[in-house]
Amino acid sequence: MTQTAEKRENQRIPLDTPVSYSLNGIVWYDTRSVNINYTGMLLRAEEFLMPGQLLHLVFRLPNVHRDEIIETKGEVIRIATRRSKQVGVAVHFMYLHPAHQKVIQKFINRVSR
Repeated sequence: MTQTAEKRENQRIPLDTPVSYSLNGIVWYDTRSVNINYTGMLLRAEEFLMPGQLLHLVFRLPNVHRDEIIETKGEVIRIATRRSKQVGVAVHFMYLHPAHQKVIQKFINRVSR
């Protein structure tokens, strides 16, 4: 996936985990993540999405308690393309529950050591 040169406050950690997302809470799509940081994640997504769209996201992190399902809203902030075809979307977490934020921070801290 192509990425523009940009400065990030937090380095993204590679993460290949199943993610379900929905635009309307009725139709759900299953995909996989590419990476994650404290504020968002990059998803593989071939469905046509546009910056500014809100997604409902549901996922788990590896090696975290099985019952710890993370649910959050996210805003599409960038489209990743390859050969003019959408292959992924960068999503900024919004409305992330404080407990889920702690789970993500703990996971990133553990992996980045």
